[in-house]
Amino acid sequence: MEEIFGSPLTRLKISAYAVGISLLLLVGVALPLKLLLEQPSMLWFISPFHLALTCWFFVNTFKVAEELQWRFSETTVKLLVSCLIPFGTFFVARLMLNKSRLSPKINIDK
Repeated sequence: MEEIFGSPLTRLKISAYAVGISLLLLVGVALPLKLLLEQPSMLWFISPFHLALTCWFFVNTFKVAEELQWRFSETTVKLLVSCLIPFGTFFVARLMLNKSRLSPKINIDK
């Protein structure tokens, strides 16, 4: 799996984008269909995928935080809270990727 996605930081960024897209689909498509048109089927379809992607994002966040020795209160909490806000994961993934370039522990250009 490491050969496919590259470094742990790349996996974190991919999982952040996946959670962001699934949250936007959930809030922007599935929820309005349920509330306005009374069709909950899309919500039932997207919710489990969003939950699985969010769990994947949490696991990746903790792995990268441990590997790069991020301070929990400064970085890890921000990443975990970002998955609750639409567009939050897109913004934070970009910031964390740039911030991690300062860390000599990991090569992100694999």
